[in-house]
Amino acid sequence: MPYFKVEAYARMTMLIKADDAEQAGELALDEAQWALVNDSGAEPPVLLETEESIAQCRRHADQILGD
Repeated sequence: MPYFKVEAYARMTMLIKADDAEQAGELALDEAQWALVNDSGAEPPVLLETEESIAQCRRHADQILGD
């Protein structure tokens, strides 16, 4: 089976009351209710045709499926 690179995303706007920007960022990641995401999807899959491109994607991927 060939490998494909897929850029998936999820985005939402949050209003966070916090002591500083660092705390706001931490709260956003810790407390986000991802079921409320209003902008999500994936870019069209890109076929990875070389071992080099597969290895590079493997190094940078947040998740690997089907391996």
